[in-house]
Amino acid sequence: AIRSFGFRWRLSPCVWRAARVPARKVPPPAGSGLRDGCPVRVYPDAVPRETCEQLRRAFAPGAAYWSETRYASASAEKRYFTWYVDLASPPSPHEDVVTRLVRRLAPLAGELAGEVAPQSAEWWVHSRGAGRGV
Repeated sequence: AIRSFGFRWRLSPCVWRAARVPARKVPPPAGSGLRDGCPVRVYPDAVPRETCEQLRRAFAPGAAYWSETRYASASAEKRYFTWYVDLASPPSPHEDVVTRLVRRLAPLAGELAGEVAPQSAEWWVHSRGAGRGV
C-alpha cells in the first residue's frame, strides 16, 4: 500500500507498536500538552490521493519549484526555503496545494496536542542528491 504513494521506505515497526500501546500505560511527557502521551496517530484519509499526486509532481526532480527557487544554486548552508502559512487568515481561492493541505492538517495537530488548532504553520521541502543525505 505504501508503494502506491511512491514511498520506498516505511516507518519502523517500533513506531507502530508505540501507537498501539493503550494510552493509560504511556504517561504524557511533562509539559508536552499531550493528553495521552502517545504522539503517533494514523489518519488514513488525512492526505487525499489527488493532493498526494499534486505534491509528488510539484516537488519531483526537474519540477519548476527547484529552478524557480534557485535551490541548486543556493549556498550549501542555505539549500532550503521556509514558507509561512497564516492559518488565522481566511482561506483564499488562489492558495497553492501545500497551503490547502496545511489548512486541512492543522485541526488534527490541535486535536493531538489537546488544544485548539494552530494559528500559523511553517513548511519546507528538501532534495538531496545521492550520497548527500544526512
